[in-house]
Amino acid sequence: MDPGAILAHLTLDDPSQVRLAETYVGSLPNISKTNQGGSKVHQVMKNTLEMLTNVMDGFSCPDPLFAKFVQKTANDLLNALSDPNLPLLELQEVLSSLYGRIPMSVETEINSLLTAYAYSVNSMFCTFPTQSIANVLDKHAATLKKGEDTTFFAAVTPVIQLIQKYRNGIRGHSKAILLELLGKYLENECLFEIVITLPI
Repeated sequence: MDPGAILAHLTLDDPSQVRLAETYVGSLPNISKTNQGGSKVHQVMKNTLEMLTNVMDGFSCPDPLFAKFVQKTANDLLNALSDPNLPLLELQEVLSSLYGRIPMSVETEINSLLTAYAYSVNSMFCTFPTQSIANVLDKHAATLKKGEDTTFFAAVTPVIQLIQKYRNGIRGHSKAILLELLGKYLENECLFEIVITLPI
């Protein structure tokens, strides 16, 4: 049998029952007004960071839309990074994904620290309790048998990774994100660098 050969013919009992595809004549929603990534601070941060990274990779719209888009996206990112609720919401999201996988006592202690942080989040001297959360994890791991502690730390890896991001505070985290973007920009721009060799 040759490739593409007809194997059989299908005859419908009632062709009138077949629903034909109809051409859509309505209008599409305005993408700029749709909230694709959520409206909470950590969702805005993640979404705007992804959009700016895509711009660095060459995915962008032409001017004059491009300049307005980048300016608004960059401002949204900076506002999200400076919001003291950012680490709180990020860790709450992580804990919700780990529900039932970490001991309830550990989760309760961490939630108590987060509640205390939320009450004083607008204070000038309020700092995200990264060290206190790390102490909770270490204290519980110390009560486990050898081998069990490895399993425990594997389960709470997302929590450890998050508190490490904020070990230098919110400003330190913001600085790391911005340096990462600048590094991405430099990496891509180097590809278009024109080296001019002058005759000696």
